[in-house]
Amino acid sequence: MTSMPNENESHANDARPIIIIGESLADEFDDGSQVVGGAPMNVAWNLTGLGLAPLFLTAVGKDALGEQITDGARNWGMRMEGFQHIDDKPTGRVKVTMDDNEPSYEILADQAYDHLSVDRLPELPSAKPILYHGSLCFRSATTRNTIESVRRRVKDWQGTIFLDINLRKKQFKEEWLPSLLGGLDVLKCNVNELEELSPSGTIERNRESITAAAKEFLQRWSIGECWLTDGANGAHWVSAKGDTEFVSTPSIRQEDFEDTVGAGDAFASIVLRGLATGQTAVQTLETAVEFAARICQMRGATSEDRHVYDLSNT
Repeated sequence: MTSMPNENESHANDARPIIIIGESLADEFDDGSQVVGGAPMNVAWNLTGLGLAPLFLTAVGKDALGEQITDGARNWGMRMEGFQHIDDKPTGRVKVTMDDNEPSYEILADQAYDHLSVDRLPELPSAKPILYHGSLCFRSATTRNTIESVRRRVKDWQGTIFLDINLRKKQFKEEWLPSLLGGLDVLKCNVNELEELSPSGTIERNRESITAAAKEFLQRWSIGECWLTDGANGAHWVSAKGDTEFVSTPSIRQEDFEDTVGAGDAFASIVLRGLATGQTAVQTLETAVEFAARICQMRGATSEDRHVYDLSNT
């Protein structure tokens, strides 16, 4: 296996442990192509490519797709002790259709990742770990129970809980919010999601209004900080104390642009890397928007090309 770039290795040496929990699946495009996906899988893959060693807790079926995903993860160098294999459930699949380079998703129900068992988890790192999870897996009582159990352990270990929320229709319920946001340390979302979550509703699209809405939301739920993406405009970091940073999105030539699949996951990956290695908010933002823009220039959310994960030129 090709060695990681030296810069990535230097960041990995003293990094806090990262636990990722959630779905692994295949994104199936309308042209028949298939790419391994699922936000937690994408983030685990990216962090491995960036030289870190996250523990990924997920479940796949005992089928050809599950074998393909686990083989790919193993060959990429991911840790495998967190993969569970479910006898009677299929490996997750999502049907992706593109409209003017923007993806829409049909997420299939009752997949293997909906049956992630707390009783089959490996030993978890306890040295102030960072736990990343999304909101999709809260649709399943079994996997939700597993996530909540891991969250309690991470809190007991003075770790950090990082939520990457997604408000897709039919895949999110407002009644989950107290469980998702209670005890949360770090929230990652986009401006549209913040607008939907905020009691005030509409947010004017300027930095002052966006950061004010984010601060209000953080204080309402006692969350420490928010990493907020705003598409082609850029990204914000906002703390509950009112500290803010903003970085503009780098321009991409039209002929180089492929799609936005996985851009948010790429952004989240760099934020996790920054938190794990102690980088400043502005350093992390700058790298995150650059890396997300890089992912927008290829098909799908991840790559097997090691050069994609070389951050020495960002």
